[in-house]
Amino acid sequence: MEGKIIGRNPVFEAIKSGREIDKIMVKKGELEGSLVAIIKKAKGLKIPIIEVDKAKLDALSEGGNHQGVVAVCAAHSYVEIKDMIKKAKEKVSPLIIILDKITDPHNFGSILRTANCVGASGVVIPKRSGVGLSEIVAKTSAGAIEYTPVAKVTNIAETIELLKKEGFWIAGAEADGELMYNTDLTGAIALVIGSEGEGISRLVKEKCDFLCRIPMFGEINSLNASVAAGIMMYEAVRQRENGGKDKVGIIAKVSTLLSENGINILDISQTIMQDVFTMIMLVDMQEKAVSDISEGIKKIEAEMGLSIHIQNEDIFNLMHRV
Repeated sequence: MEGKIIGRNPVFEAIKSGREIDKIMVKKGELEGSLVAIIKKAKGLKIPIIEVDKAKLDALSEGGNHQGVVAVCAAHSYVEIKDMIKKAKEKVSPLIIILDKITDPHNFGSILRTANCVGASGVVIPKRSGVGLSEIVAKTSAGAIEYTPVAKVTNIAETIELLKKEGFWIAGAEADGELMYNTDLTGAIALVIGSEGEGISRLVKEKCDFLCRIPMFGEINSLNASVAAGIMMYEAVRQRENGGKDKVGIIAKVSTLLSENGINILDISQTIMQDVFTMIMLVDMQEKAVSDISEGIKKIEAEMGLSIHIQNEDIFNLMHRV
């Protein structure tokens, strides 16, 4: 459960011992004495400091002598992002959820619960501008907090770059993205879910490899963050359970690519096309999909005595065309 540490000495010792602390609340006004040392040490460890009224501290300490400071500890320990990635890469098609400034603990708890249900490798949250592993999050997660690791990072954009270096594609859930059914959510994917009111922040959005959206047919054009996250996570599951990706969609894209390069699919022998389609049906990683489709196109070139001049980059761009 979420814990509170009350008073100057207990808070200072908790910081010094390396205790996982979500935030430290101090009384508004001029700081003096040991409070200065507490805040300096906390800032050095990038622990958020929040100034509040004395009445807030009185309520949190429930009559205890808070001496102007209360530390709030997580309901569960966090993991290091590098450890999460290492564990995730043990799976064939790992899925990591990134929450960009989610502030509602009920939403966070619900997302954590769904992430566990779909087998996600973990959830990433920012150290600032978002809710941590509070008691409400723990309760709403219905026990998922005990099984699905959560990493708290200083900078979401930098974490995205780290994930890219480790072979993950970054998909952002945004209203102006491609229809989710037409995007590829297989392979190693990190799915970004934006905040309740503003969506994905500009810098994080720019870091995404592609954006995807949920179809809307009514008068209301937005969903609760946890509902949207659940739909997107299960779309990733649907695509993976569908044999690795939406096969018909990729076959159609390959046909389009050939057509754009002057090749009529009807002119290619059934045997060769069957070989190409079989390779597409068997792949379950995006990088392998590109290389296998490229190999299939080489077979078509050999049979027809043509040079189609299609590069791997052309294939990838087509697969993620918006």
